[in-house]
Amino acid sequence: MRFGKDLDNKPIISVSDGQILGRTKDLYVNQDLTQLAGLYVGSEGVIRRTDKIIPTEYINLFGIDVILVKSPDVISTTKAVPESDKWRRLSDLHGKEARTPGGTKLAAIDDVILDELGAISGFSLSRVFVSGPLADRPFIPREVVVDAFQSGDALLVDFPQLEAIYTDPEQAANVPLAEKSDSETAEEDGEVTVSIEEGQ
Repeated sequence: MRFGKDLDNKPIISVSDGQILGRTKDLYVNQDLTQLAGLYVGSEGVIRRTDKIIPTEYINLFGIDVILVKSPDVISTTKAVPESDKWRRLSDLHGKEARTPGGTKLAAIDDVILDELGAISGFSLSRVFVSGPLADRPFIPREVVVDAFQSGDALLVDFPQLEAIYTDPEQAANVPLAEKSDSETAEEDGEVTVSIEEGQ
């Protein structure tokens, strides 16, 4: 597993001729927040700016130091990839709230966590506004998300299902421990910490 931000500013290299095509400036994720959709590599144009992107189908490998793509002609524009108008930039998710469907604020999103194929397995958190296991392991698995910003400006989370994952030792073992430098608790930010009863 890796954080989405681990791919930031990585050189993008064509495997067909070794050419460096640029660097990753941001990531695109699909509308449902289940999969990495593409790389944002900058903009072109003076009056009408157009985003330059590389859809994930052209990516061969997300390496430790570089990203390898099939050929130098994989860079496209958002206009040339119709489905990209539904994609979300990862930078736009940073700081967005995760809440219960009832409106209780749980946390602020920091990043996505990706598997080796680019599937989103969950979300790391920058601030947690509730006490309990979520404060100790600031991570929300993708499987507990019931609404990925479709009906508003927050990620809606099935909190009883989330608690069940954290209280089941087998499932909790699969929940990553966040790096302390990336995570700050609600108390450190002066936020009020509340407990949520299961079923809310």
